[in-house]
Amino acid sequence: MLSAINDNAGFCENLLKLVNNDELRKELGQNGAALVLHKFSYKRLVNDMGQLYHKLLLAHENKIKLANNNYRLNEFNFANRPSYAISP
Repeated sequence: MLSAINDNAGFCENLLKLVNNDELRKELGQNGAALVLHKFSYKRLVNDMGQLYHKLLLAHENKIKLANNNYRLNEFNFANRPSYAISP
């Protein structure tokens, strides 16, 4: 039951439907409670936090691997670089 913005008459009409219809009021209340329990349950929160932690951990590990690989490449380039002597 939605009303357009600034539609006071529509809002009042929807409100009166709820006041006068016990079954609709009960159904909407139960649906709202079920939605809140699903979206904000501790099990979902723990699961979401676990997934986020795992994602961040993998990203951090990949960043470290990339940094280590770049360091090894730089080490390799310096170790195998030919030296040039300047002759007078």
